[in-house]
Amino acid sequence: MSQAGSIRGSGSGGPGSDSIFNTTPVTIDLTKSGATLIYTVPTGKTFFPLFMYINTISNSDDGANALVSFGTNATNYDNISGIGSVLTAPNGPSLAGTYSVNTPGSVAEAFTLPTSGQTVYFNVQTHSTNTTNMVNVFMTGYFLT
Repeated sequence: MSQAGSIRGSGSGGPGSDSIFNTTPVTIDLTKSGATLIYTVPTGKTFFPLFMYINTISNSDDGANALVSFGTNATNYDNISGIGSVLTAPNGPSLAGTYSVNTPGSVAEAFTLPTSGQTVYFNVQTHSTNTTNMVNVFMTGYFLT
């Protein structure tokens, strides 16, 4: 299932592209472990992810943070960005924060570019122990042709 997004900009995109793309936000419960599909790369395209945004919807902030990763490699889903702690804003939408992960990390760090038909998952490796911890997740990046 491919998820639509919005095209922003014109002629100012990254390598081999002419615009920046945002995937559609997906709601994830960080109090439950497991992988959630967040995007399917369109046929004939390669997606160059730049950032993963995690927007807090609600959070009781009474326990430990979730440890998450994202990628295309089933079981771990960590070949785009490895495990990291999600620090979410307390007490719901009024204090919601946006957090980003710069996927390349450094020039020396290798990561996977999802290609035609590949699915990208957001994986809660270790769940939050908060009573509630809901977030919206989406990626920003470029299409390479």
